[in-house]
Amino acid sequence: MKKLIALFPLLITLLIFPHEAVAVICNIKAFLDDCPTLDPAYAQIRSDFQLRRDGQLVGDIACQEPVSQMPIDEYTDELIVLQGLRMAYYMDRGQPGQFPWTAGTFYSWLKQKIGGINITSTGQDECCFTLGDGRLYFYVRANDDFSRNFDRQWQGIADNIGLMAHERRHLDGSFSHVDCCPAGDNACDQTYDVHCRTIFVRI
Repeated sequence: MKKLIALFPLLITLLIFPHEAVAVICNIKAFLDDCPTLDPAYAQIRSDFQLRRDGQLVGDIACQEPVSQMPIDEYTDELIVLQGLRMAYYMDRGQPGQFPWTAGTFYSWLKQKIGGINITSTGQDECCFTLGDGRLYFYVRANDDFSRNFDRQWQGIADNIGLMAHERRHLDGSFSHVDCCPAGDNACDQTYDVHCRTIFVRI
């Protein structure tokens, strides 16, 4: 089962509000049922973030709509990563300055220092590493069938976005982990600040 990030809650309120010339998400369930590979932003996302598995570049990614009906062995970790990045791309688009640590959008802040995601079959979720191409990479664990099925839903995708934000924050200062943590060794941050650690996202 996917481990929840105890000290980094992701509080999401789905609000629909008009914004001229800016894409909005009106129905999160329907949004996640669409293939990220067919999204107009797909080429931009793949350009901004290199995708690898165990260090090897990932090419074309198969997807079939509706995503919720795909056989679990076809709903890959690569698709899950893309769903998270796609959600991050849209969730505060046209609404910069929603977070206390950046004047830009969440997506622009993410890509300022992160250039890719490496799915690791043997490692763990952590940041950040270079793989010889001048980019910094998040490492995310490959999931079993149960966890990938959980990641069809918004709650699973939200957990993944929270993890990316948590790890990205380490690059902005000395936000180190501590060993004595109820969520597990090295799973908690040394200090907790509600203004810096919690994401309030308006969609």
